[in-house]
Amino acid sequence: MSGGGSGGGSGGGSGGGAPGRSASGDYTILQFQVFEPLAVLEHENCNYEAKFAEPHWDAGYFAQLALAEFARSGFEGIDRSGLQLPTDRDEIFHEIEHLIGPDLDLREERSQEIIDQISGIVDYFAHLLRLSPTQQKTLRVMEIADQAGLMAAMHFKYEFMRARPQQVFPGLSPLLPPPGHPSFPSGHALESHMIALALKKVLPGRAGLHAALDGLADRIGKNREIAGVHYASDTAAGKYLASQCFELLAECPTFQRVLGAAQKEH
Repeated sequence: MSGGGSGGGSGGGSGGGAPGRSASGDYTILQFQVFEPLAVLEHENCNYEAKFAEPHWDAGYFAQLALAEFARSGFEGIDRSGLQLPTDRDEIFHEIEHLIGPDLDLREERSQEIIDQISGIVDYFAHLLRLSPTQQKTLRVMEIADQAGLMAAMHFKYEFMRARPQQVFPGLSPLLPPPGHPSFPSGHALESHMIALALKKVLPGRAGLHAALDGLADRIGKNREIAGVHYASDTAAGKYLASQCFELLAECPTFQRVLGAAQKEH
């Protein structure tokens, strides 16, 4: 899964020493650096009243403020009626058959996309929206949704403790090393659908965009099956849990405040 948000990307490249920018607006480190002070250290050259400006918060770190509220929302007790963890041997066998059949046929054409999405799912949504570095509140909404989804995913993974496909069928060769946590539900699916639901709130009433957001979330979840690290039922569970968890996230005061600010950016 994405590891709780990527901060909007890895930067815009290092060519010629020029600072690249990620979707979050953060600069990459300059190739050439100045180490000597550029002014004399004197009292008149110091601003002792300076405070860290709220807009300068990194979106990923800012999301922790809302995460504390989400943790108190009672998400652990959500309705589980839509969760279907296969236990029948034939059903599990059929899921693995799909992984080494139709899903495997798609692996070559999607391999780079799958690798990009190991830790960059926020980037894909930022690209879909054509976000600029000035739309920091929208990026915060995405990071909050992403990290809340990660928290929920880890909780339910620990509850169900489902083995990864390769653990059940060692002959399966996944594209990626299986992550060091259980399979059910898919964190990528849960987080992606949380982001999509959040962005629908940022940009209400835009049916075409909403369809694209859902399509991207579905594709990110499916890519984990193509990679061979998730079953289809993991993906379905992640999507279902996102719908349940987002209702609780939407009630968190920090999320509501950032959402209102993000809506004004569009």
